Amino acid sequence: MTKPKTVSQIFYHGTAAENDFLVFDGELIYLAPSRIEARPFAENTILAKGKKGKPRVLKVQATAGRVKDIDEIVTDAIFNDDDIDEVISAEAEQARDQGYRYLEFGHPGTKDNFTARISLYPKEDLIIKI
Repeated sequence: MTKPKTVSQIFYHGTAAENDFLVFDGELIYLAPSRIEARPFAENTILAKGKKGKPRVLKVQATAGRVKDIDEIVTDAIFNDDDIDEVISAEAEQARDQGYRYLEFGHPGTKDNFTARISLYPKEDLIIKI
């Protein structure tokens, strides 16, 4: 499903990276709409993918861009016991070819589900607010 181009928005990114940074260096950066939802990705070693640095939540400004909703695809992958990271990477590659800047899908949260957003061009589209 295609969503219209978004306006610039504030999101949050939980990280346990060892070093402080001012620019994202990954190909895909996951964002949450609140500090509360981003915090587990900094503090939980499984969600932090084994990173052992200082847990912290970064405030991030995401520039406007087209968003591709992959909620149904992610849900199907979960039910089929597929590798979610591989599914999202494949969707990201297709979305880039189709002119999207972001992906989004429903994600389990601390109380309710939230809409996770993934930047396909983090070096270009995300500004870490200090």
